[in-house]
This record gives sequence, C-alpha cells and structure tokens, in this order.
Amino acid sequence: MVGTVFLVAVVVSSLSYVTYSMNVMGNLSESLITEEKRQKDKQGEEFEITSVNMNSANKLDGVVTNTGQVPLEIKSLWIEEVGTPNSVKKFDIGTTIAPGDQLNLINNVDFDMSVTKGYALKMISGRGDVQTFYVNYVGSNSFYLNSYTIPKTISTEFDTTVIMTVINNSTNNAPILNLTPVIAVDVSTCTPSCTATYVSGPTPSSYPSLRQGETATFSWVYTVTGDDANQITFTTSLLNGVAANQAAATVEVRDVVSATESGTALTSTGLQSNSIDSSILLFHAETDRTPSTSYQMFSATADAGANGLKIDLDTTTPNFFTYNASNPINIPAGSWTASHRFQSEAMPTSLKGEGEDMIFHFNANEVNPDNSEGTANADLEGCGANTFTQRILAGTDDAEEVVSNGAIDRTGSDLEMAYDGSTIQMVGLRFTGVTIPQGSIIQSVYIQFTTDESQTGNTVNVRIHGEASDDAAAISTTAFDISGRTNTAASVTWSAISSWSTVPESGANQKTPDIKTIVQEIVNRGGWTSGNDILIKIENNGSTASTRRTAESFEGGSTLAPELQIIYSPSSGYGEPPTYDSTAGPHTSGTYRFDGVNDCFRSMNILSSSDSNDIATSPDDTTLWFKTFTTVGATEQRLVSWEGSGTCPSCDYYKIALEATTGKVVFEYNMDLGVSDTVTCKSTSRYDDGQWYHLVAVRPEHATNDTCNLYITRLDGTDAETISGGSGDTGSSSVDADGRWYIGSNGAENGNFFNGWIDDVIHWGDTGEVLDTTEADDLSHVNYGSGSHRLSFYTDISDQDGVNLSNLVSVINATIPFYDPKGDTTDNLDSTYGTYNYTSALGAVTISATQRLNYTISYVPSTSTWKNLELDMKIDDQDMTPTTSLLQVPTPNEPFPSYWVYDKSNKLLVPIYNIGPYGSWFVYQGTRAVFDSPTGTTSYAAIICSVNMTSADYCTSSTSFIVSEHRDSIFIPVGAVANVYFYEVQDRPDANNSGGNLIPAGEYDMYVFIDGYDETGAKFLRQLEMGRVRVQD
Repeated sequence: MVGTVFLVAVVVSSLSYVTYSMNVMGNLSESLITEEKRQKDKQGEEFEITSVNMNSANKLDGVVTNTGQVPLEIKSLWIEEVGTPNSVKKFDIGTTIAPGDQLNLINNVDFDMSVTKGYALKMISGRGDVQTFYVNYVGSNSFYLNSYTIPKTISTEFDTTVIMTVINNSTNNAPILNLTPVIAVDVSTCTPSCTATYVSGPTPSSYPSLRQGETATFSWVYTVTGDDANQITFTTSLLNGVAANQAAATVEVRDVVSATESGTALTSTGLQSNSIDSSILLFHAETDRTPSTSYQMFSATADAGANGLKIDLDTTTPNFFTYNASNPINIPAGSWTASHRFQSEAMPTSLKGEGEDMIFHFNANEVNPDNSEGTANADLEGCGANTFTQRILAGTDDAEEVVSNGAIDRTGSDLEMAYDGSTIQMVGLRFTGVTIPQGSIIQSVYIQFTTDESQTGNTVNVRIHGEASDDAAAISTTAFDISGRTNTAASVTWSAISSWSTVPESGANQKTPDIKTIVQEIVNRGGWTSGNDILIKIENNGSTASTRRTAESFEGGSTLAPELQIIYSPSSGYGEPPTYDSTAGPHTSGTYRFDGVNDCFRSMNILSSSDSNDIATSPDDTTLWFKTFTTVGATEQRLVSWEGSGTCPSCDYYKIALEATTGKVVFEYNMDLGVSDTVTCKSTSRYDDGQWYHLVAVRPEHATNDTCNLYITRLDGTDAETISGGSGDTGSSSVDADGRWYIGSNGAENGNFFNGWIDDVIHWGDTGEVLDTTEADDLSHVNYGSGSHRLSFYTDISDQDGVNLSNLVSVINATIPFYDPKGDTTDNLDSTYGTYNYTSALGAVTISATQRLNYTISYVPSTSTWKNLELDMKIDDQDMTPTTSLLQVPTPNEPFPSYWVYDKSNKLLVPIYNIGPYGSWFVYQGTRAVFDSPTGTTSYAAIICSVNMTSADYCTSSTSFIVSEHRDSIFIPVGAVANVYFYEVQDRPDANNSGGNLIPAGEYDMYVFIDGYDETGAKFLRQLEMGRVRVQD
C-alpha cells in the first residue's frame, strides 16, 4: 500500500440485496442467476476478499481467497464510484480458483483509483453469490457517534481535548477496516472572535478493525483562545461516512474570577489530570469501603500515578463497585460500553520467563517486522538489494604507478589522477574482504573519493578497469605491478571530471560513474568466493596535459580514503518481501504470503551473539506456523535458514524445510565436520496439503550426542507426530552460522523459496532453553490472533454488601485478541496495552439508594487443545491515553457518588500526584477546593493553607509549609505526592472563618483547582474532578 490507507468493509449477501445504484450491472439475466443458484453445490461456496489496496500506480489491487470446499469461479467485478452517477464499470474475470487458492485482482482488473474518492464493489461468482466491500468508504450505515470535550469550560490560551467514540452498531456483521475520523471546528458564534489551534490528533489516526458491537475512541487536542462565554463547536464524523452521521461537542471560554465559579475547568503542563463525564465510571485502584476488598468504580479522575494498577486477570477475579447513593439513580435506555486496557503475556505459563530471543507475530504490515522481544538489532527486512561498502583499509592497498617506468608509490598522502605534474600516472585501489556471493546480480557500483586539493577547469579524462582475478593479490613495489595485471574485459570511462573546488569534499563530483559491469565480471568468475579482494585500476584517457584531480589516500586519513559502494541481489534474481495479509493467519491473525519465486525475509543485521539471533553452541529452539499453497515440487522449500561460509551443504547450517517431492518436514543442522555431523529429524508424513501446522524444532544441549526433536501439531490442537533423531558424538556442537538468517529462503537468498504462509516465528538461542514435550504442546495450543484469551464479563445490581440481586449484562467466554507486550518486562509500558471494548443495549435501569453496580471480569481456564495466555489489565493510570479502563453508561439523571467522604470536623486534605514532565509549585491565588450543590442553589469553597505540612495543625504551624499571598508552596518533584490542605469549606471562603457559613452535610460535586507554575517557568491551571462526594458532620 503506497501513499495512503484505504477503508475496507466486507459484507456477504445474496444478489437480491444489490443496492439500487448497482442495479445497472449489465442487465444480468434473473433467470440465469436463478438457474445457477439451483445448481449450487450442496457442499457450499465461500469466498472472501482478504485484502484490498491501491498500488504505486494508483491501480486497484487485492486478493480473493476461496475459503470454501468447492472450486470457485469469479465471474465478474462491478465497481461504482460513490456519489458519481453512471459510474458503474464491469470487469469480466471468468477465472476458477481451487479451494484454498487465491486470485490477485491486479492481474485481472485494470482500474484507476483516487485516494480522495470512495468506491463500492461487488464481486459475483459463477453460482450467483455476491460479496460487497467498500474501499475508502464506510457504506450506507450510520454508526453511533458520541463526542465530548475535556475540560468542557476552559480559560483562554489553554488546551482542551476532544474525544470521539464510535460504536459499530451495524446489522450486517461487517467489520470496518481502517476506520478514520474527521473533525471540523466552528468558531462562528464567538464575539468578537475566538480560535481553536490544532495541537495534535487524531489519536490514534485510525482504527485497524472495528467489529460489530465494538467501540473505537479517538482524541484531538486544541489550544483555545477567546473572551468570556465564547463557545467553540467541534463536529466529529467518519471519513467518507454518511453525511448526517455526526456528533458535536462544545467548549466554553471562561474567565477565572473566584473560587466559587465551580464550573471552571483548566489545563496544566505540570500536573496531569482530566475531568470526566458522569456517564464514565472509571475503575479505581482503591479498595476501601467496597464489599470484600474489591475495587472502587466512580466518575473521577485516575489517581493511582503514572503506572496505575496492574491486575493479573489469570489469578484475580476483580469486582468494581459503585458507591451507595442517597437517592435512586436513573440510567436511561441506551448503550453500555465497557472499555479495557489489556496486555497479553508473550508465552504460555510453562514457558514464562524462559528468555525467548526473537518473536515475530506479524500482527502488522511493517517494512521491518519487529522483534517483539525489543531487540531492534534483530528485526527483519524484506529480501532484495543488499548494500556493501568498504574503504581502503591499509596504506599498501592504494598506490600510484608511473606509466613510463612502472615505479610504484604506496606511501603517498594523496592519489593524483591522471598527472602528477607532467608525469602520467595509473592509480591502483585494492578493496579487501568484499563479501559478495559468487554470481550475485550487481545493481550498481561506485567509488567515492574525497578531495585533497582544490582543482578547477581543464579536462581530466580517465578509464577504469578491474583486475581479472578471482582474488586480487596485495600491491607490491615491483615495477609495473598495477598495469601489469590482466584487465577485465569490461571498462568504464570517466570523462570531463567536474571541478573539485572544496577541500575536503565527498559528493557527487567526487564519485565515479557506475562501474557495475567491471565488478559483475569479477564476481561471475568461477573461482570468486565471498570475502575475496578486488583491485580497480584508473588510467589516463586523453586528459589535458599536466591536469589532475587529487583525492585523499589512506595515509591522508583513514576515514577519507576511497570507498567502494556496491548494491547487489542474489544470483537467482531480485529478492523481495512477501505479501502481507491481515487476516489469513492460523487464528485470523496477520501473516505473510511467500510466493515461492523470490519472496523472503532476512535479518536486518549480520548475525551476532549480542543480538541473540545467531546459531552457535547448543541448545536452540525454533517454532512457527506454516501453510503451503501447493504441493512441494522438485526443489526443497526452506521455512527458516541459518548458514555459514562455504558451499552448502558442506557448510555449517541450521534449517527447517519441506523436503523436495515428498513434502515432509525436515529439521537439520550440521557442524561441517563431515557427513556424520549432520543431525536430522524428518517427519514420516507430508505436510504440503494446504492446511495450517505448528512445528517446534529442538536442538538439545550437547552432552555426548547431538540430537534433535520435532513436534508437529494440527490447527485443531491435535498432535500430528513427534520425531526424534541424532548422530554419533561429533566432538563439536557449534554451528558457526554467519551472515544473516532467513525466513522463506536459503541462506544465500538465491533459492529454496517457500510457497505459502508463515506466522508466529519464535526462537530461543543463547538462553539455554530446551523445550520439552509439555512446553511444545502448550505453545502449539496458543492462539496469537483473535482468540488469545477468553473472559466472561458480568454487570450486576448488588446490595450494599456486594450480594448480586439481578444481572444486567452477561458476556460469556468472550474471545480476546493478543496484545503484544513487545518485550515489556515491567508490565507498565502503556503503548503495549491494547483496548478491548464491547457494547450492550439496555433499557432504562434504576439503582436504588441501597444498591450498587457491580462489574466483574472472570478468566476462563485453558482446555486440552487451547492454552489461555496470562492477561493483565491496567486501571487508574493517570497518563494512559486516550483513557484507562472504564464502564460507560448512558448519562444518569445524577452522578454516581464518589468514594470521597469529607468529615468537616477535620481539615480538608486532597493528595495530588505530579506525573510530570516538570516539577512544580502551587500558588495561593487560584488554588481552591469547590463543592457544588447538585441542585444548583449554592456552592462552597475552601482556600489552600499548606502543602505537605508535617504538623497536626495543618494551617497554623510551621511556616515552611504554609501557602499564602506572599508564599508559594514547597517544590513538588515529578513522581511526588503533594498533600494539599485547605481552610474550612464555606460559602464565603477565607482563612479565619470570619464571615462565611460552613458547608452543611450532604452530597456535592467536588472540584479542585490548582494554580501554579513549573520549573520551566510556564504557568498552569488545572482542574481535578473528584466526582460526587459526601460531606458529613
């Protein structure tokens, strides 16, 4: 996919549901379709569009897969440009696909596309089945959209966050792929004017997949300016969605004039905390005043610090309870959405902590597939062109020869081409250790020089040859040792060399023309071996007398010496990356399709023990899923391959392959000490039948014999076979593989290409792990796709003691996808926590004053053929975006009370956590605690008196901690908790209770406003919404 991302939705329907706009499809004969349907094979016909995109030439591309049990004829494809009348085009295809095979649209449909337009497509089979899908378009469905701003009211020149939620409430069961949000800003009602300046978003930029009933959340940040009472409207929608399918939210600009303006919401660069809507019941880490030490659930800001709380769902069944209200709470009919932040364990419990070195799940289409263990040096890249660069490495490897007498100078500080004064010279350059495999295809070769002397004008012409040698010998001082060597047949002229006016300069003017024909001739020689040396000659070719271009030599500076730059490909042709498919994996997961011609992956870097991607001493373990496209022919097909130097099979190697002709799985490694040093495990059955298989190849630690084990399992979890093999004592158990390792090809990237799909490649190398039968069995039963976990969710009404009275929602054995921890050993890396949402539609619900809402998550244990990975959930995380775990209900008639209880006989204490990024100070002028009456009749507030006071009299003791008009707070470092104390809460707040009325007992909506500045000098105002709190005498 180049330059853009397309939205693809797939819907399977019968032909009778073709939309009106598509009824112009070629006047299809209804009688013909009816007859074809009567003849439909009783076994059933199924097919799906597994990928659709636009290629680099803006042409429609994609893959159609026959997922049924009978041959499938793709008869035609109809394409309509959405919103353009009479734009329907028909493409006759008439191609039959065998079960499990695929059809590439690019080879059958020539259709130009535009990234700004949406398209509706219908594909019709020979039996009349129709599949409808959309490109860059969401179809005719209206989705449930909701938008709100945080904060809702704000001071000028501060930030607000716009949050948009999307629920796929369609009835056609179609997943929406790459869902993309759109936002519009309206400032037209402002007087005299206001602005909303874009800061960031949307976050995320798109949702990869949104299934029916799931929820997506997007957020934007804007900086708002304006006068008091100005309102700005943000309207959110979906790219190419239904025109009227929108949701709007407003933010109001307010001036802060006193603490009693409890509706004011402000932003901060130092302290991070957001107010939340009363419909959002956040899962909190606190357990006090809940039944049976369960967790709190209420509408208040996350307050458990930067890492929140991690709950191990495999060992804990968490319950989240609301607090008892004084009055019944009525929740109107509507959608209830539970949103969870999950992180999966990388390995089944039996292998947890065993130190796997590389994991490639292929869950995303990446240029460089990511090693999930976090070692970027062990990432992959697509096969294709290789780059080799090498400078002159020794003073004796660059030299000048006087043409008239053959005298050799190997010690000069520069290289003069083609005259030194009036003396004509030849330059020789010997590049050592050129690791280009014999027979490689050379795409380009240049020599990059660096200017040693400034020279302009005149005409300098030279001719470049190579030495026609398998391995160029060192340059000696023997006369004519450069010119006397046999030239390659190929040569390249470098005429009218541009001026070299800048010293030092190493650019286009100092680079030779492409000399690939010379190097190609050398590496094609029968005696050439990777790692040999190449000598290049540069001689005069008609230059103006006494003219030259002078370059640095090795003696002039090793980092300025001439550099050989080669780009090459394997001898079989240009390798290239395999094709990504987001759903074709063994568990409807992402996978790569290898074409059997030249597709493969290779390690980005040369094998290294420090990167743990090498094969050396035992033990080693490699596991993967594979599925063939066709039966294996006369050539072995490699699944993975490590190879050492030399010509294999007389080399060190470690491979897993499908044997030629037989299709049997072969796991084999060799220490290159003789035939007896080859260790082989081979299956008795063939596995090239187009089905998914999981294999585990084990090279046990060497003791007296080198052995191997091979475990093969079917997709349904049943064992296919277990094989053991070995050899006599070799005296060595080191496989000295070098270079790179490969997926889907041999170690030279020039053959043994695999034809099929590969997924979930995992390797243990230097960790000393040896997988046993139980561990291999557990690993084969893990689902790294859409069903890694199973959980049951319950929403109940309980009494005040937590005894459930009635069930509102039960979601039993829900399948949860894999959320890759990416090597996170702390379980605190927010970016590795995925979002899992589900939505339920309920009628009106009433929670009485003596009742609670109880939300429960229950972990489903493993079965004999499916292994449930351990799963963590993050709650109450202050800096997790766009939000931490929560339950969202339709907005109730009044908020659920928080667990905050203020005993007004004591000083009010509000702990505030500074999550950064800067340390901060609080100031007296704007820091207040506000209690707003739910009836709106009056409000109460309190003035800050101290921060982190150590004395029991929090507002009158040690002046070191008092905050006043003339004294700011003590410094609050990042990661520290500030215990903020306030004077008495009154309707007219002051420091001595001289003229106001104390707050009466009851329930209030509580807000805390923090005024301060950070250590960069930036001022901030921050609102913390505490939710509905209870004040008691």
